[in-house]
Amino acid sequence: MVLFEPLVYLVSFVLKVWHLLLSSVLQLPASLSWTVSIFLLVVTIRSAIVYFAIQQFVSNRKSANLRPKLLAVRNYYSRNLDPKAPAYASFASSSIRKEHGLSTTALLVPSFIQIPVFMGLVSMLRQMLGSAAAPGQPARFGVGFLSQEEVSQFLHATLFGRPLPAYLNMRPDRFEALGISYDFLFGFCAPAIFAAAIFTALNLRISAKRLGRTLDYSNKVTLLLNRFLRAMIVIAPMSILFFGFVGPTAVALIAYWVCNNFWTLAQNFLLTRYIEAKYPLSPKFIALQNSQKAEHNTVATENRALKIAKRKARLAAIIAPKQTSRLQAEYRAKKDAVEKRRQAKKTQEHARALKIAQARWVIGQMRPAAQDSFPSLSGNVPLHDGHVPSMPGAQRAREEALKKQKRVQATPKPLLITMMLAQQAGKGARNKIRKVTGTEPSKWKRFRD
Repeated sequence: MVLFEPLVYLVSFVLKVWHLLLSSVLQLPASLSWTVSIFLLVVTIRSAIVYFAIQQFVSNRKSANLRPKLLAVRNYYSRNLDPKAPAYASFASSSIRKEHGLSTTALLVPSFIQIPVFMGLVSMLRQMLGSAAAPGQPARFGVGFLSQEEVSQFLHATLFGRPLPAYLNMRPDRFEALGISYDFLFGFCAPAIFAAAIFTALNLRISAKRLGRTLDYSNKVTLLLNRFLRAMIVIAPMSILFFGFVGPTAVALIAYWVCNNFWTLAQNFLLTRYIEAKYPLSPKFIALQNSQKAEHNTVATENRALKIAKRKARLAAIIAPKQTSRLQAEYRAKKDAVEKRRQAKKTQEHARALKIAQARWVIGQMRPAAQDSFPSLSGNVPLHDGHVPSMPGAQRAREEALKKQKRVQATPKPLLITMMLAQQAGKGARNKIRKVTGTEPSKWKRFRD
């Protein structure tokens, strides 16, 4: 594919450099140098991103320890009456992250490098196999930075006597052309595929355990990610087994799997021990996580009890019809109680947020100079506690109003009239739609308008 062509050039360049070094400096045979280049490709790529892998581990642990402080900042500004409190909360959070050296770039670099390299290797192997008219024949064209002769050498290279382009799902005539048997190839591929699957499962198990220690139980995204990661502990090894035995997975790609997954396993083991010793979890984070976990477990227990009651009611309709009405009534009573309690909590939170929004809107209508000394809800605690910039004063508000006035004066009058008419037409259309559909705007929108 054209999309993977730059990746093919990247992978072929690394392989060619290592092949030239091994064959010219160490005087290794061509077959052995190409085989060793596969393993050195893993070493090259993983060594290039080892710094970002360490930063990824450190950033995750620092972010977990800072979570109580960031939550306190968010709660403080969520109750603040200043109209620009949300902007100040964002500024304070970003300042705290910057102060502790947290960056999202380090979290994405390893995946953005490893996945393209793997895709480039797969695409390169497919092009190499297609370059030969038949198995065992020389290549007809080059691939990436590899010349036609170098591709032919790679196609004839072996690993423990097994050709690098061979795979288990080949036709019998291809086994004959390569001069090997299925049993001979299976003796290497089967243990290697199982080893790659085991290494992958162990890597995912370590990652899931590490994520569980810093899991944010109040965030639905992290909870879904945790479930997905636990499911991948089974799905990923099964996928490797399937594609290894059924798909056209060449010996070179299997060797890359084993080497790369073993490197990841050793790296995860060493970095996990380093992080636990260098950056242990703070007591404040442990207390926060325990409280969030207890609340999450309470909700999960309620949902589980509702599911069990619902299943009992359905089962009773088949086994004991006489008890169906009683069990259904018990299920509805439990469901109504849980929904009523959750709805009451949501209504209370929404009412408090609405009051704060209304107060912020009222304060926003005051002259800007009066906002500089407006107190916060916490009493004598000043707004400027070192985490937020100075609040905008009257001079800045006058400058912004003057800029807006100049923009209006510079706009042609026909365009202004058209914009006003379009705005009025839009309001009229919305009012007609609300009247026809019977929908009303929210309480806050009615208050604002």
